[in-house]
Amino acid sequence: MNTVDIKNNDISYLGSHASDNKHQGDSTIVDIKKGYTRVADELLEALCRMELSGREFRLVLTIIRKTYGFHKSKDYIALSQLADMSGIQKSIFPP
Repeated sequence: MNTVDIKNNDISYLGSHASDNKHQGDSTIVDIKKGYTRVADELLEALCRMELSGREFRLVLTIIRKTYGFHKSKDYIALSQLADMSGIQKSIFPP
């Protein structure tokens, strides 16, 4: 299970993608110098009010990363990219 901890303006998390960041014990401190995604406050606030399943939320984050993360307002995203980045099996997606 992934967890997030914020202390002294440092964000650390426990998760499977922690290998590239600075380790402190079992947690990882993320560094915006390695990149970040600018997202409009209006979009984040709308997402905070939505009731999404974990899978739906991972897909939304994947779409945000693949668009806003590359300074695009829209993009065609291959099913394989959605599956790989979200960790959701391709067989779950409808044909």
